[in-house]
Amino acid sequence: MDITRIKCQFCDLPAGFEGCRILHISDLHNCNYGERQKNLVKLTEELQPDYIFMTGDICDEYHRELHSVKEYLKGVCRAAPIYYVTGNHEWTRKDRGEDLFVYMKSLGIHILHDQMVRLERNGDCIQMIGMDDPYRPRSGKIHERDRVRAEFFLKDLACLCKERKNMFTILLSHRPEFIQFYAKAQIQLVFAGHAHGGLVRLPGIGGIIAPHQGLFPKYTEGIVEERNTKMVISRGMGNSGVFFRINNKPEVVMAVLNRL
Repeated sequence: MDITRIKCQFCDLPAGFEGCRILHISDLHNCNYGERQKNLVKLTEELQPDYIFMTGDICDEYHRELHSVKEYLKGVCRAAPIYYVTGNHEWTRKDRGEDLFVYMKSLGIHILHDQMVRLERNGDCIQMIGMDDPYRPRSGKIHERDRVRAEFFLKDLACLCKERKNMFTILLSHRPEFIQFYAKAQIQLVFAGHAHGGLVRLPGIGGIIAPHQGLFPKYTEGIVEERNTKMVISRGMGNSGVFFRINNKPEVVMAVLNRL
């Protein structure tokens, strides 16, 4: 896999978060990296993150077991505080998602279901919002249309942002395609996944197709900016169903926060 190192620089980053190291994990999809996930656990420990952010699809609807996922979580739960939000696959098999949530809580992992929390470091605070994926049933129905799902998601995000204090804010969300709404909410930094790097990547073109973005998607990897919002997108670490990657290695992202 690739280790992608990204510097995120901000004028308004609190001094206590200077040099903060964030390991971004997304879209594992039950993929195995060595027996009992030993290779991925070792890499996580070697990178020495201050926080681990997980942006969904750690499990996969086409895999019955959660053993490999639980092995990774168990192996890294003491490496750094972990903050997690759901992807769509946690909701397509609701029973499996609930099993995963119970296990995460037993390890002390912070699951953010449309919640806002504060992070403290070296005497300073920032806010962090964690949004459930739009596939979470929000109207009592499991099979809403994508448009309806998006409306619920954006409404909940707007409500949380109204409660936000005038502080530096990080958002964890599975979906990169909503960046215009994140920017409108004046969120400084977003971590997202879901696009799988565009699955097939071509030189000079980039990703070819991504879920909920279609052909030639705009948001598939790296750091992108809109207005005063920066978004870090992971290419993810696994695949789902029959999909495969070409010129598109799985990746973990190490983002370092700096003051300008």
